[in-house]
Amino acid sequence: MVQRAQKLTLEVVKFSGFPDSQPVLPVETRLDSGPDPRFGDKDSWDLTALGKSPNERANIAVFHFDNLPDDWNYLVRSFLMVLLNPMDEKLVAAGLYRPERIPKLKSLRHYFYAIRKIQEWATSRNKTADLTTWVKADLQDYYDWVRQNYAEHLVYGSEQVFTLIDHMGPALPWYFTFEVPKGKTRFSSTEIKTKPIEPQNFWALIHACWTYIDVFAPDILQAQREIAAQRQRFDELPVISDSVEFRQRLEKHFRNPAAFIPLHCSNRGPGTQGEINWEGISRILDFRNPHGTSVVSPHMAARYQLVLEALHRGVPTRYGTIKHQAVSITDHNGRSQPWCLGFDSTYVAFEATKLRAACFIFIATMSMMRLSEVSGLQSGALTTYYGAPAVKSKVYKHQRGTGLPDYWWVSEPVAKAIKVAEKLAGAQGLLFRSSKYQNKIMDHKEEIQRFIEWVDTVGPQRGLRKIVDPNISAHRLRRTMAIITAAQPDGEIALGITLKHNATRALANSVTSGYGAPTVAWERELGREKDSATAAELIADWSKHRQEQLEVRGPGAHQYLQLLDSVERKSLLKASRGDERMLRELLRDDASGITLGTLNHCLGDPEKAECLKGLDDQAKQAGPIMAACSPTRCRNSVITDKHLTVWLAEENELKKLLQDRRMADTHRIQLEHQLKDVQRVTQTSRNENE
Repeated sequence: MVQRAQKLTLEVVKFSGFPDSQPVLPVETRLDSGPDPRFGDKDSWDLTALGKSPNERANIAVFHFDNLPDDWNYLVRSFLMVLLNPMDEKLVAAGLYRPERIPKLKSLRHYFYAIRKIQEWATSRNKTADLTTWVKADLQDYYDWVRQNYAEHLVYGSEQVFTLIDHMGPALPWYFTFEVPKGKTRFSSTEIKTKPIEPQNFWALIHACWTYIDVFAPDILQAQREIAAQRQRFDELPVISDSVEFRQRLEKHFRNPAAFIPLHCSNRGPGTQGEINWEGISRILDFRNPHGTSVVSPHMAARYQLVLEALHRGVPTRYGTIKHQAVSITDHNGRSQPWCLGFDSTYVAFEATKLRAACFIFIATMSMMRLSEVSGLQSGALTTYYGAPAVKSKVYKHQRGTGLPDYWWVSEPVAKAIKVAEKLAGAQGLLFRSSKYQNKIMDHKEEIQRFIEWVDTVGPQRGLRKIVDPNISAHRLRRTMAIITAAQPDGEIALGITLKHNATRALANSVTSGYGAPTVAWERELGREKDSATAAELIADWSKHRQEQLEVRGPGAHQYLQLLDSVERKSLLKASRGDERMLRELLRDDASGITLGTLNHCLGDPEKAECLKGLDDQAKQAGPIMAACSPTRCRNSVITDKHLTVWLAEENELKKLLQDRRMADTHRIQLEHQLKDVQRVTQTSRNENE
């Protein structure tokens, strides 16, 4: 229909094109400060004024045309101009109507990349930008070329560009005169392309991040303050110009009982770990050179000799230039030792970047914010929302370029991570800025990879586990967390700490539902957690049964007691007195099929399940269906004293209803049968079941 309508308009519509003086961005689309390019600017356009999300680089807004042939230069500029000016009065007057929505910079860059590749292919085959000379076979040849040389997303992007050109029709200098075929790439399906992180890597990464935030952060922040004070003190020291006085004061310093010789803390920067930090010596003196910071080095013979003599006299060495000692942790060998050797200006700056990355990863994961949203967090973002801890940021997806303010509920550990990030930022503005260039955003992908590499390097010495996935990204973190919250919406995530109800709060935040589709590895992982949670609940029943205080009813009561007895026997075989952890492991293995319910527990045997009668074998493989359970008749059903209050309340309610003499006979018979079923539970003792 579109193609037919286009052919009808070709004869009557005459669009003369855009004048060179016309602004590329209409006033109403300028959401931010930035240049005001004109259509006639043939070299480049800077579209920063459209607005970009914090995680996008500045160059995403700059479109270069200077190396395009003249005909393609004009076609590409016209193509972008139509996208950016859908309501242009000249287009409307010519009867060419476009959707009002203007693409974001990311989409424009996506189209621009695709059309540049189309131009590259066409030029190599002596084809011009005059699309009226193209035929359908040309498009197929182009797709074949792309599939042989590029990733499939370029095929998808090219299909979008060809479709847009087809819809724009005579608004462009040249257009297709044939119907463009529909796209058939894999991207048109609903399959989720983002791969989740494997469980062992995910837990190892989160554990490393929380260790940095909860254990290492106080040391890093304190060292930062002391190094800053040391640097300020150095600027205020008296300057000693006389070389004789300088040596005398240097010698006096090293004869002080509190003197020490600083060593390099790491191989970062100009020195090697364990070697004398010559520049660091100047930081601990009470005087300084008139020029530069180093007062001693191997190139200064007399002063160098004074330091060597001090070493021979027994002046101690110390890693770093400050006295602060790192807190002790337990390494992979079970030894207790400080997590790092010490702090100097170079090393504390390095560890601060790792702490910043840990905060970013932890916040992004546990809040389930998108990359653009967590990148936009500002100092002071931590607040409350309906009485619960929350952070304020902006939503950029499906919003205009500058985003829409919104709130995300967070757990207390996430709030702590935000506070740490604020202290690292040290000023108003974005929390996650480049440590080297304060006016630029942090390179999130690179910093995440560097953090993982660093954890793998120092992990064993700091009690951290290796992470064997180098391609972890913020996108994959969000996908993984979505699986967890979808599988355990009211669960608890153990990270060495207890993040109570963290998954519930994360689920309250906006997330694409398809992200929750599990993988085999995560189904296995979450299955183990479910079994562990079940075992923890059953410990109380095991304890009551051991003291002969457990009351159980229902058709499966006898089998349930046999299970608890078998755990008792196994625990006596393993140790004279079992602890809770051992019991939990035994129950997790032996009671893995049990499902805990509000009205009853299900033993999970498919062969005995009343809810599975009449179903085919494939349906039975999924296990019993709690929603279709018949607790009073099914041999899998076990009713404990925890469930009994519900059943007693039901019995009393039925008795009250049956006192109504005006009730119809059919209803009375139905309620009487229901009461008998309930009384099978309430009036049956444990001994009768046995």
